[in-house]
Amino acid sequence: MMPRFKNMNDLMEYLGQLEHRVALLEDENRNFRSMMVDQSSLESKNISRYIPKTNLFSKNFLFRAFTVWGHMFVAQLIIGIAAGMLYFCIVMVLLRSLLGNTLGSGQ
Repeated sequence: MMPRFKNMNDLMEYLGQLEHRVALLEDENRNFRSMMVDQSSLESKNISRYIPKTNLFSKNFLFRAFTVWGHMFVAQLIIGIAAGMLYFCIVMVLLRSLLGNTLGSGQ
């Protein structure tokens, strides 16, 4: 709600109070920002101790992309080897049963 002013002096006094409040808020804001910068730099130093040194966290997009691709390639290689061994075992069992039946019936 806007205060009503009786004369120009009341208006000037009110504006002076508002300017003083704005100056106090700007100082408080500046102090909070400097505290945030100090705290964030401290937190980033503490966090960097726990983050592994890997290209997954690189600022370069290509390093990150090829690191992810490399991890995916190794995972697919491991899964492919396991699936290939399982497939090989199943084929050997089937071939043995087929060859065993044909050799056994021929005697």
